[in-house]
Amino acid sequence: MLSIAELKEGYAAKQFTPAEIIEECLQKIHQKDESLCSLITAAEEEARRQAESAKEQFHTGRDRPLEGVPITYKDIIDTKGIRTTNGAWIDRHYVPEEDAAVVRDLCRNGAITLGKANLHEYAFGVTSRNPFYGYVKNPWNPAYMAGGSSGGSAAAIAAGFCYGSIATDTAGSIRMPASCSGITGLKPTYGSISTEGVFPLSWSLDHVGPMGATVKDTAFLYEHMRGKEKTLAAVPAGRKIKIGVPRSFFNEKIDEEVSLIYKRVLRNLETENVELVEVDVNFLKEATVVSRILAAPEVTYIHEHRADLKDYGEDIAPVFEKSRNVSSLDYVTALQDRNIMKEKLSRLFTKVDVLITPTLPVTPPLLHDQTLGSGESVDDAMIRYTCPFNLTGHPALTMPAGLTKNNMPIGIQMVAGWLREDLLLDTAMHYEARHLDFFYQERSRLCSR
Repeated sequence: MLSIAELKEGYAAKQFTPAEIIEECLQKIHQKDESLCSLITAAEEEARRQAESAKEQFHTGRDRPLEGVPITYKDIIDTKGIRTTNGAWIDRHYVPEEDAAVVRDLCRNGAITLGKANLHEYAFGVTSRNPFYGYVKNPWNPAYMAGGSSGGSAAAIAAGFCYGSIATDTAGSIRMPASCSGITGLKPTYGSISTEGVFPLSWSLDHVGPMGATVKDTAFLYEHMRGKEKTLAAVPAGRKIKIGVPRSFFNEKIDEEVSLIYKRVLRNLETENVELVEVDVNFLKEATVVSRILAAPEVTYIHEHRADLKDYGEDIAPVFEKSRNVSSLDYVTALQDRNIMKEKLSRLFTKVDVLITPTLPVTPPLLHDQTLGSGESVDDAMIRYTCPFNLTGHPALTMPAGLTKNNMPIGIQMVAGWLREDLLLDTAMHYEARHLDFFYQERSRLCSR
């Protein structure tokens, strides 16, 4: 599959048209997505209409930065005139009258809306096992889950159905499926991308961000969903970038294959213009507990007047049950704990430029796994390394790092200071350019079968 840059170059050279690219994407969807369940709705008529408009823009020389680039949106993001189910049976007939803010920004820049991606119902879980629209399967091997809750977005990109997707991340829901599916996903700084027109899960933790086949594609989408241009900047010329390596927590209760690939990444970095610095992140160890205390009452408040529990999937009821055990004192204490963690992590970024961790402590679970061999639940394991940065709000990115013995992808996570997406993406692109060609070749081979 072409990169976004190559796609734009092909349009400019008249090697192909937006309409031809859209038909190619739709053909792949028709051939393969019945088994993968990555999309809930393929917006065929709208995509073809936008492709014709893009052709006219190129013809008149008025093409915009994302002109003719087909992307999908997690089906929790409003799209005008295209149904937005939130992954729920309750909302199966809901058709928004307006686009979400992020959709408006991307369409304004020429992006084509190809469809709406499948997800865990209301983004409540990490598996994307949706009882109403199908279990999302991993394009690398359909016996494995694609991750969640933005599993459809990740699977659609890995399968080559689209050139990017916009999704949401409340405890890692962009980064978990991106890691499981061998692509890149970015959770920007909290509040930097509008959540207007996005159905909330937990307003104090929700983020909107891009997912792409490569770091470079993800960076390109990010630049144009912010509504303004900004050159991606590196550290000052001549200075080594300082990368923080946690001495604890992010190397605990970790799968051996994940640990080996993570250590290999660190060895690769040592050959670059990089200084590895051991850092103490023990203050993040209770992040999962604090996140759940904040999220539970917010989730229940949002859904309190929507429908009876019988209208939700069977794994949703426990979420509401947990919120009844959270007192006002628990909630306020969690807010204070959050502030302390945020402040300590921000101080850490005065000593290092980027923090690097595994994205997940485990390899991609099998599609129907509820617990792992260690006895830990899939839900607990999958969010352990990602949710701390929803709590603190710092930008975090996952990118491919390697493959397990059974050819399933493993991701690494990079985190930077508030509003330092420029530094985060620059560091990731630097690593990608030198170390990931082998991975992308293997992804192309395995996911295009």
